[in-house]
Amino acid sequence: MFIRAIRPSGCYNRQRSFPCNRLCTLTSSFSRRTSPHPFRTSSVGDTLSSRHPGKLCIKPLPPSTVPRTNFSTATATMATPNRKKTVAVIGGGPSGLSAAKSLLEAGFAPTIFEARSHVGGLWTPLCSGVETTQLPADLKTNVSPFTCSFSDWWPHEAAAEGRVKMQLGVREVGDYLQGFRERYIPEEAVRCGCRVVSVSEEEQQGRWKVGWKDGGGGGENKEEVFDFLVVATGTFSDPFVPFVEELGRFEGLKLHCSKYDGEEVLPLTECGKRRILVVGGCLSGAEVPADLALRKASLKESVREGVEILHLFTQPPWILPKLLPFQNEADPMAPRVLPLDQIFYTAREMPEPAGPEEKFRTLHTGLKAMMGTDQADLGPEYTIDDYWSTKYPAIGMTESYDKFVRMGYIKPVLGRFAGITEDGAVKVSAVAGGKSEDCILTDIDTIVFATGYTPWPSLQRIFSPQMLAKMGIEPGTHNPAPGLLHPQLHKQVFHYELGKTIGFIGIQPRPFWVGVELQGRWLAGLFAGTVPWPDEQEVLDHRKGPEHLLSLGKVYDANLVVAQGGYLEILGDMSKALGIDPFKATRAAAHTPKPFIPAHLPPFGTAPNEYAAAAVNMLRLSVEKASYAPENIAKAVFAELQGTWNLTRTLVSKLPGFPDGTFHGTAVFHPRIPTFTPLVESPGRLFSLSPPPEKPPRLGRDVQEYLYTESGELTTSTGLKLQGTRRYVYSQCPETSAITVWFVKADFGSEGKVDYFFHCVDFTREVENLGFPGVEGEGGWKAAAEHLCDKDWYWPAYRFVFKAARLERFWIRYKVKGPQKDYVAETEYVRP
Repeated sequence: MFIRAIRPSGCYNRQRSFPCNRLCTLTSSFSRRTSPHPFRTSSVGDTLSSRHPGKLCIKPLPPSTVPRTNFSTATATMATPNRKKTVAVIGGGPSGLSAAKSLLEAGFAPTIFEARSHVGGLWTPLCSGVETTQLPADLKTNVSPFTCSFSDWWPHEAAAEGRVKMQLGVREVGDYLQGFRERYIPEEAVRCGCRVVSVSEEEQQGRWKVGWKDGGGGGENKEEVFDFLVVATGTFSDPFVPFVEELGRFEGLKLHCSKYDGEEVLPLTECGKRRILVVGGCLSGAEVPADLALRKASLKESVREGVEILHLFTQPPWILPKLLPFQNEADPMAPRVLPLDQIFYTAREMPEPAGPEEKFRTLHTGLKAMMGTDQADLGPEYTIDDYWSTKYPAIGMTESYDKFVRMGYIKPVLGRFAGITEDGAVKVSAVAGGKSEDCILTDIDTIVFATGYTPWPSLQRIFSPQMLAKMGIEPGTHNPAPGLLHPQLHKQVFHYELGKTIGFIGIQPRPFWVGVELQGRWLAGLFAGTVPWPDEQEVLDHRKGPEHLLSLGKVYDANLVVAQGGYLEILGDMSKALGIDPFKATRAAAHTPKPFIPAHLPPFGTAPNEYAAAAVNMLRLSVEKASYAPENIAKAVFAELQGTWNLTRTLVSKLPGFPDGTFHGTAVFHPRIPTFTPLVESPGRLFSLSPPPEKPPRLGRDVQEYLYTESGELTTSTGLKLQGTRRYVYSQCPETSAITVWFVKADFGSEGKVDYFFHCVDFTREVENLGFPGVEGEGGWKAAAEHLCDKDWYWPAYRFVFKAARLERFWIRYKVKGPQKDYVAETEYVRP
């Protein structure tokens, strides 16, 4: 059985994908000091190409070179009634916490070592004296709370009518993990403020000596011996930057996306001529250029054209919204809307594809149907043609990136970052597919690397030289590529050369929360002897790579290995090793779609609890009610307004002397950083002005304000031609997601300063029938409003028609009555 699902892949190197810090399923922590020098040379001897320094060239090990002794002779001793076996868990992030819970339930005595003063890993407040990759406090997850959770801990509460919060903030996730620890892990099992400084194997015993310093690393050295070792130091602990040795030639600003701050890279106050390059095509690789483009759009028009934003990527990324419109069988033009993960993570039973290429074609076909495009409208660099349809999909999650490409604010470069020339220019090498070529990018003043992370430095700082040698890495190798580790780990959990008393949790490229929970369950079962170890030959076959697996007829294994697995594939494979069916509860759900969530897992070591039941019930409410909720519809519609539209307006007046006729022109919804905050004064109807946020999010924010400008020509019924312009401000209320429309001050030049409130686009109001076919047509989402402007009443009405996930066209109608006015104007908007 092939479980079809699509998951966000990592950044930059599509041969060995490197995940990005914006993937919400960051699951590990790091109990050591992160290197303060993220730009260092990668040099790993024969594992790197001598012709292309820094380029990773990994080949499967032939049978004759694979040692068999350590794994085949190592044993995992079961816990005895007299003494619980001890386990050192390095890292107190989601991976370490989940693993410790499973170990406790399996009868072990785990001890979590966490360098910070709090558990939670990346999701905890920055601790003084502990330098680690740290998520900004204003960052939000890019998937729903269901994906950022474990199977039996759900403290979230549903809002009115079952509406579920679509995204969580960093602090909310940190609070979730702290609550998980308090419920399931005793305090004596957690040592916060203890930084691990060394790990070595006890001779002839298969036990592990762990050295640490308390006080966040400033205390005295201590050591303790444990029966087992779990490494949960994190995938995202250290930035990975290719060709670090050449970056000294680049004289401009260079930084990894984990340190990105838009105000530093492109300030709005002082901005001269700029040429900024973003390297990396997935997740943060899409969010960073989108954020820079929004900053460019917010500059004064006089300086805007002096800023150029280039985006270099090795494979066309699918640009997907975090809040995804999807098929509404009752009305295909009025899609339902849910977080992307609730659509993608639907388990479907399908025939196993004949090989990886067929599997990837299936995934791309599903994406094309879902989005209604192959992205050819964005340009040849983004087109998912026959060649790219045989590669694993690259994913960028942002509502605005594609619109900025259409506006010309992001300029794509298809190719691979190949280093820096002697005179400081950027080298780009061609990639396969026929749409790129070698080139040199000159006059670049800033490079932002969205090239992912590597788990190696954290391991190098604590593992003994003997352990590193078994893994093929020298202690002094700086910032090795992550692809040197991931193929060595069987099912991303254990290393053949290190034996059966050590396991890795959440260190794979895509450490989904429920995935690491299953890893922890499996590893606890292996250590306890209640779950059989994989056959030695199976492990060896996997190490030889997907082509070898295909030659043996192991199509399922080859498909899983070649892309290091998708979300549901990983869960299904790990669950098979545990002897459970993770999708039984998913299939039994009465609602559609039927997304898998962690609460669907059978319990491990405990009886089902009320938290799992609460999560399942909230999912039902989300699918049945929230997918039709006005706030979700408003978010999807507002995001799709961005950019240029052709408009045709029909004007019908009942008063003599007032012109009627047809207006043809162009409208632009120009995005900009919010210049104010709309505040609700009465439920959904009246809003007032408030200052904009003092510190907007550094990354991952949605567009929340447009300056609407239209211009064109009115041809009256008498043949008279009149030129006309109009401006409004469209804003999305951060509190309610309502779309609000505001008048613009007439004396503020071209900057479009907001004046006062006009109306709110209310998706709960009925549209009045006036005999106009646009707004009153069949299908699509409809909305209405009313507004008294001095002595004149305005009754706006809207109809939005989608094609798949994209807004295809929409209508706005105004009915106006007053002492000197009595007319109806209906406007149709279509993309050029």
